Amino acid sequence: MVISIIIPVFNKDQTIKRAAESVLRQGLTPIEYELLLIDDGSTDKSAEICRQLTDEHPDVIKYFQKDNEGVGPTRNFGIHHSSGQYICFLDADDYLRDGGFRDFLDSYFDEQFDVLSYYSTTIKEGCEDLSDTKDIHGEIMFETKGHNLLKEGKCPTFVWNSWYRKDFLLKNNVFFEPISYSEDLLFNINLLYANPKWRQTSSFIYVYVTYEQGNQLSKIRDTKKTTQNVSNFLKIFNCMSEVSKQMQKSQLPCDMETIFENSLPTFTSRLLSSGISVKQLRKIKKKIDDTGLNKRPSNNYSIKMSRIILNSEYIFPLLKFLYQKVFLKYILPRIDRETGSMSI
Repeated sequence: MVISIIIPVFNKDQTIKRAAESVLRQGLTPIEYELLLIDDGSTDKSAEICRQLTDEHPDVIKYFQKDNEGVGPTRNFGIHHSSGQYICFLDADDYLRDGGFRDFLDSYFDEQFDVLSYYSTTIKEGCEDLSDTKDIHGEIMFETKGHNLLKEGKCPTFVWNSWYRKDFLLKNNVFFEPISYSEDLLFNINLLYANPKWRQTSSFIYVYVTYEQGNQLSKIRDTKKTTQNVSNFLKIFNCMSEVSKQMQKSQLPCDMETIFENSLPTFTSRLLSSGISVKQLRKIKKKIDDTGLNKRPSNNYSIKMSRIILNSEYIFPLLKFLYQKVFLKYILPRIDRETGSMSI
């Protein structure tokens, strides 16, 4: 078996069938793949739909139920229960373009690589036809090692656009941490530190769907969740710092500062959406300063603004008010998630 496709499922009865059926349309034979539906304690009709899919396709679909732990532990569960030489992840509210994996396997599969990657395209719900406008075949963009990517200050933000060699993950103990936000980034930092051999293609296979009424474009964010997001980011920043130090000890070049800076605007967004107080902000700033990653001067507007916010202290409550009451409500929903342009 070549590939195990893992879909974590938590209360996705509106979209899980679409995701699973997109896997069935990849053109792979039953001996080449398996689809693992991992139910993370759903309370809607997800379990019923998953059982129906398994009954209809018992040769390729496996269904598991477990207590609710979050997406990271659920993916780990899938890794341990998979049978494929490689594993990949598909979110239950996204899907794959028809035949993408067949073309990818025939054109770009090579067992000497630990990671085989493709591109994703972002669409709004109801605009599925737009996903067909980009080349599903693509070409090889580069082949490299994980340490080379760290040297160049590059680290993928997501995990759903790659095939990962299972024995490489197991050998190097690369798994997901039980955090509730940006667990993909933390996974990829540890993955690159393990120095996998990487092939990147420009095949547009994965379709990432945004929802006007969902969390992705929410006008109101849960302050409890975003406060937890801030704590998660601090764990990630500490990991970045440790990896950077370890590579320096081994005399390996590493531009972790760029990876840190790329994540700083997203971190600041969660900071402004949180219930963090001025007193807590000071502690957070000290923890970030202690990583040693936030010292390099930058002309990037987003990074400069993020640093101003971190140093705002006494006007921080005002900045939070404006962000939550104006930006999230009136501006963020108008920003295109793929192009960054804003509709009027």
